[in-house]
Amino acid sequence: MNKKVFWNLVVILLLCVIFHPELLAQKSFDVGNDAAIQKSYKSVAESSTKIKSNYKDGFTKSTSAVIQFKFSINGADNERKPTDDHFILLKPENKNYVTPVFEFGNELNGEKEIAKIENEFLPKNSKIFVLFRVDFRVVLKSFEEKGYFDTYNGSRITKDNFEGLFIAGDFEPLSWNFGEIQKDPQYKMTDPDGDGIYECKIVFKTNDYRSIDEEGNAVWQLKNDISQFPKFESQNVLQQALYNMALEELLLDIRPDSTFMAGAKWHGVWTRDISYSIFLSLALIKPDIAKQSLLRKVSNGRIIQDTGTGGSWPISTDRVVWAVAAWEVYLVTGDSEWLKLAYGIIKKSVDADIENAYDKNTNLVFGESSFLDWREQTYPLWMDPKDIYKSSCLGTNALHYRTLEILSLMENELGNSKGEYNKLAANLKTAINKSLWLNDKGYFGQFTYGRNYNYVSQKSEALGEALSVLFNIADEKKSKNIFEKMPVVEYGPTCIFPQIKNIPPYHNNTIWPFVVSYWTWAASKVKNETAVQFGMDVIYRAASLFLTNKENMVADNGHFDGTEINSDRMLWSIAGNLATVYRVMFGIDLNEKGLEISPFVPEKFGGDKKLTNFKYRNASLDITVHGFGSKIVNALLDGKKVKTVSISKNISGKHTIELFLDNKSIGGKINLVKNHFAPSTPIIDIKTSKLNWQKIEGAEYYKVFQNGFKIAEVKEESFSVTPKNIVDEYSVAAVDKDGYESFMSEPVMILNENDFEVKASNGSFESGSDGLSGKKYIRTTSTNNTNILFTKEINREGYYRIDFKYANGNGPINTFNACGIRTLYINDELASTIVLPQRGDNVWNNWGYSNSIKCFLKKGISRFELKYLPVNVNMHGEKNEALIDHLRIIPVN
Repeated sequence: MNKKVFWNLVVILLLCVIFHPELLAQKSFDVGNDAAIQKSYKSVAESSTKIKSNYKDGFTKSTSAVIQFKFSINGADNERKPTDDHFILLKPENKNYVTPVFEFGNELNGEKEIAKIENEFLPKNSKIFVLFRVDFRVVLKSFEEKGYFDTYNGSRITKDNFEGLFIAGDFEPLSWNFGEIQKDPQYKMTDPDGDGIYECKIVFKTNDYRSIDEEGNAVWQLKNDISQFPKFESQNVLQQALYNMALEELLLDIRPDSTFMAGAKWHGVWTRDISYSIFLSLALIKPDIAKQSLLRKVSNGRIIQDTGTGGSWPISTDRVVWAVAAWEVYLVTGDSEWLKLAYGIIKKSVDADIENAYDKNTNLVFGESSFLDWREQTYPLWMDPKDIYKSSCLGTNALHYRTLEILSLMENELGNSKGEYNKLAANLKTAINKSLWLNDKGYFGQFTYGRNYNYVSQKSEALGEALSVLFNIADEKKSKNIFEKMPVVEYGPTCIFPQIKNIPPYHNNTIWPFVVSYWTWAASKVKNETAVQFGMDVIYRAASLFLTNKENMVADNGHFDGTEINSDRMLWSIAGNLATVYRVMFGIDLNEKGLEISPFVPEKFGGDKKLTNFKYRNASLDITVHGFGSKIVNALLDGKKVKTVSISKNISGKHTIELFLDNKSIGGKINLVKNHFAPSTPIIDIKTSKLNWQKIEGAEYYKVFQNGFKIAEVKEESFSVTPKNIVDEYSVAAVDKDGYESFMSEPVMILNENDFEVKASNGSFESGSDGLSGKKYIRTTSTNNTNILFTKEINREGYYRIDFKYANGNGPINTFNACGIRTLYINDELASTIVLPQRGDNVWNNWGYSNSIKCFLKKGISRFELKYLPVNVNMHGEKNEALIDHLRIIPVN
């Protein structure tokens, strides 16, 4: 680094000490005018088209000789529980290594010690051929003797359903992408001599991630023509170079079919990835590609919810982010045909959501956390897909609120406003604030969850917090509190906080640049300069050191290496980097009337900034911002002074806008903390009228809940309960010395299940599946047994919980799109949607319960009809199937 760069950084650090000491309390990096420094790492922008980085630990890092992996039947995560993996220490001879023979489902002696090894590395720039071996005879024997094998979690795999044994892991080419690995033959293990010992040869490469020059630097240099985009000029050379790098990476993320791919490792077009990216910034500069991408995610006139947990929609319901992106495209282009088309697609999708995913009791929307869709990464391990469906998540609900608003705005534009969606939006906004706001913490909780009673996760959820501010769900006071109270760590806002123990980094214990971009954009809205500067520093540090817009990074150290999956030129990270310029520095905001410009420039990024050839509808705008601050003291439109910078949607031609800011720093607070892991989730059972659970490491005490209400705080790992005729539900949370809570334990009930089971009164019965409560079941599809009747004489008037024991073998627990969906009528009145999520690929003897609903039943005969209706069409469109064992009726307190 030359002397000029060094002294520039010294000055910046001194200014930070004086004006923003809170930023340096734990900070081990800083971003300057033309460089970023993190301890021994540095990146330098030599010009607006060239960046050098000596991030050697990322580019030429020594590859650990410890490999983490797991075996997998049929491609599912079913050998051992999610945190129990195998470990080997590779010591190749002549580039070959043969593993010990592992026993399927069991730990090999010495594995725990191997997992702790940190200073053993593989030879650089070489290929290593590893023969993995596993003794599979315990499974094969079970197949022969019983006809099936029960996995650690009770999932039953029959001999007929066995499709193969596979390997998953953390070191490329191994992958943790369960549900997909079975499609790649390199992961399939074989038994060539029939002795029950399966094997698979994997080739590992330890090549450098990037080439390094003689000075020890990797280099990014602009190679592609980016002149089609708005030109950004700044006195901050690093910011300007990162803007240009983002534009070049954007070009590389456009597929041959003129749609956006999600990233270098993610070649597909994904609903949430493209939509979040389009809203952040891509609608502003590539509206035509945005349209094409959005239309790729439409089927039968509905927005596609990509494959996911339990068979996709309605377990996951964040597809409505498509609406936010589609509306932004309309605001940029003014395309009335696009408006009509998008309105019809959004309306059809939302109307289906209203029937299948809106909770009529709380006014919240059911469904998995938006983008946080890797179950154990952000949910307690006990929650299966039906539990995830019943949760109501902050980010997902924020998207639904904005979508309802957008439908109303679209109707206004089209001249057919009815007001129904406005009413739903108002109710949802009230419900989010009522059900998810944590008064004692000063921010929203992650989600509501439970089984028969709801609890609120005490974790923050960074994307949801940001969306609640951007969409005006949080009022001014709450918005201010969110940025002052929500914990952030030195490398940025983590997806959730606190983290979950024993879960490797991906969504858990990570920072995602696109989330930071939304958080920073929202911070500019509430005029928190400290938060805005912090967010921009986080984004620019990562992009400049890594020389690409990475997918994510580990929260503990800011490195991109160490997360479960990570991609270069991640689309939404690119869009987020661009958003720091368009949305924050220039403050570009669109509405149905026109374009507003309200810059927010932290003092650190002050000076002259110019955006040339910014296209808005039929106009081309050249925008110049002078100084720093958030208040415009002088504004010129085409050289003439104006009071406000509101550009009409009818503007056309070439125009210049010049803005002068007040050069006043307004500061602000953020809650910068050390990273923290919450206590592990207790596992409780009931024996002889007593709740019991294991001792939780780090727990100071435990909270005991009965039917959703806290009834005790105890130090010991047990609690006496009194059985009643009415069924009670209990759950326990552990609390550490800092006041951080674990997730709630899986709820337990005191009941004799057989007393509450009801078999169907009609339908075509079949037999032959294991795990039934009786001898027969009913197979319901979209064409057969579409109306199944259950009757039960009720002896006591009161409230009951209703659910169904079912099996769905149309896909694994973590992917595909064949969730079973039905509508329940009770005594001829519409009651609720019943979801029957996938429980295993081609596994039809893994039985579980559907979501439960609460209802009031009078004495006498009650009728329960489980119907397949047109509104229950799932994402697959054809496979909408389940086996139904029985209806369960449970009296509740």
